[in-house]
Amino acid sequence: MRSSVAKVGHHLALILPESYCEEAGLSEGSFIDLDVNGDRLTIRPVHYGVGDLIARLKNPELKPTDAASQQAGDVLPAKVSTRRL
Repeated sequence: MRSSVAKVGHHLALILPESYCEEAGLSEGSFIDLDVNGDRLTIRPVHYGVGDLIARLKNPELKPTDAASQQAGDVLPAKVSTRRL
């Protein structure tokens, strides 16, 4: 499938079909991992465990790579919102 890139403020945004997002479990506000290999961009949804989010709430200064869950390969979001993730 082909899509497009849009300018939003000072950023670029990928336009993704809603059906693809639903299939991948993505919605507005979802966290994703991006990987670039040559001219290939891979997007993967990130799902955080309750323990990760509690650790972040208890220590707001915690940097994403400082999390105890890093041992398991997880990375915490830079900012935790009180909205549904």
